[in-house]
Amino acid sequence: MFMKKNKHIWELVDIHYGFVTECFLMFEKFVGDFLGGKSAEECGDDFQMIFDLEAAADKTRRELVDAFLDGALLPATRSEILNIVSGTDKIANLCEDIAKQLVFEMVLLPEFLNEGLSEIISITKTQIEQLSRVIELLFGNYNQLIKDKSLLRELHKSESRVDKIEMELIKTVYASGLALAEKNHCKYFISKFADISDLIEDIGDEIQVMLVFRKV
Repeated sequence: MFMKKNKHIWELVDIHYGFVTECFLMFEKFVGDFLGGKSAEECGDDFQMIFDLEAAADKTRRELVDAFLDGALLPATRSEILNIVSGTDKIANLCEDIAKQLVFEMVLLPEFLNEGLSEIISITKTQIEQLSRVIELLFGNYNQLIKDKSLLRELHKSESRVDKIEMELIKTVYASGLALAEKNHCKYFISKFADISDLIEDIGDEIQVMLVFRKV
């Protein structure tokens, strides 16, 4: 029974991150269409999918909590897993929040931001893939993560690249001829897009701390 419960936990972690990944990929498509000039109405199906996938991720997270209440795993391990899952859940939440604001507020962003924002999304997608591998090793072969820290380093390098693009975009905005209110509005959304990368870096930091305590 104990092994069966543990297997169910790993399955839920995997299912949850699968929903988070799908949510981000749909967000990537949504943003591409939005920046490409499609209306909120034309992006409606993508927006609904983001909403549905975020809800599915949230439902799976609650199932995981219920499984812990049934006594699966040691308390310390439960805490570690919940921290990781809560962190990845925030990725889906933020994708949904940004999409909601873009649609409901009928946001118009200047075209000169398109390339930089698309690059931020592309780098963040790479981070999503990197994090998937890190989580797989963490719950499957964490000794490899302890011995080879390159995957976690890559997460941080990617976030640094996003930070650099974010700063350059903000500088470009404030050097433009836009009104101050428009500049502040653009800065807000640039930073929101970059925040997804920050969340992934935070999860990487959490995992590094976990590895410190696991190392013998």
